[in-house]
Amino acid sequence: MKALFPMDQVLNLSTLLSSINQFFTVLELFLAFIAGISFIIIGIWMFDTMMINVIQRTREFGIMRAVGFSGRSIPLLLIIEAAIIAIIGSVIGTALLMVIISAFPSPSLLMRPAFGPGRAAGAAPSSIMLPIALTPLDIVSIFVLPIAINVIAALVPAIRAMRIPPAQTLRYE
Repeated sequence: MKALFPMDQVLNLSTLLSSINQFFTVLELFLAFIAGISFIIIGIWMFDTMMINVIQRTREFGIMRAVGFSGRSIPLLLIIEAAIIAIIGSVIGTALLMVIISAFPSPSLLMRPAFGPGRAAGAAPSSIMLPIALTPLDIVSIFVLPIAINVIAALVPAIRAMRIPPAQTLRYE
């Protein structure tokens, strides 16, 4: 074909598959970028929430310091609160992910043809298949990463709460 039409571009299956593969590679990179940005936004949101928490609870921290709590127990309290919130969210998120993955089996589990002799009689062909295969490392990182982000985001407000003098906190508001 190229010899007959030298000025035209010949489209074959190889170039078409290469273009599709390149598209999905760019799409995967874009989705990874979006996921990374969302983790940054989650960290900023958690930092903001904990900072508002510290500002609203300044008097409480002053009373805690006045009755004998050490300066390190208040940040520890805030970090534990952030970790508990993150653990609850991670448990719910991981459970929902497992439900979604079990609802849409991967194509490797359904290697039967839609038509022909290999198809079971009366079985409907599967219309939705998600090619998701999570390793144990993926599941652990999905569970642990939000917890780490929440704890790191809670550190600065917790240290700020620790440094407020008790006399100033009792006069607050």
